[in-house]
Amino acid sequence: MRTTLEDANDAYERGDFATARALYEALAKAGHANTLVFLARMYIEGRGGAVDLERAEALLDQAIALGVQEGLLQKAALFKARGDSERYLRSVRQAASLGSLPAEYQLAWCYWSGDGVRVDRERALGIMRAAATRGHLGAKIFLARRQLRNPLRPSDFFAGLFTFLAASVKGFYLALNDPDSDLLR
Repeated sequence: MRTTLEDANDAYERGDFATARALYEALAKAGHANTLVFLARMYIEGRGGAVDLERAEALLDQAIALGVQEGLLQKAALFKARGDSERYLRSVRQAASLGSLPAEYQLAWCYWSGDGVRVDRERALGIMRAAATRGHLGAKIFLARRQLRNPLRPSDFFAGLFTFLAASVKGFYLALNDPDSDLLR
């Protein structure tokens, strides 16, 4: 027997976002905590209906109150959609402090690009190295590309090439088999 969650996921995969949204709404009302986050993303992106950032924020607050850590990272996405760099950075920092690998990677980018904070490339590189050490493929590729830009140091160049190729292959595999992996986000 199929569950409502399976039906909602199938509708989403088919691109029937209105049906998916209605099913996720029912699941959220029934107390399915993780559904709150997914439903909030739909409101942020306007999938299955109009964009509603206030509704998305309320859903994410509910999810966070229920202990769903992903809610913090998605709340950061909400603040980014609103153009609120300060609250975006605060949410990313909080999610990273709780061990969210995608948030750690995003935090590194905040320091690299100055998104909500003063540009600090050394701090960004330190955070990026930590994320790469924990397996984040985007962080590995970012660092490998920096090594590839230095052909005058062959050991750096070849280490960067190896890391870049290994991360690319693993990323391709995960994209096919586990596209929601934290190692990709």
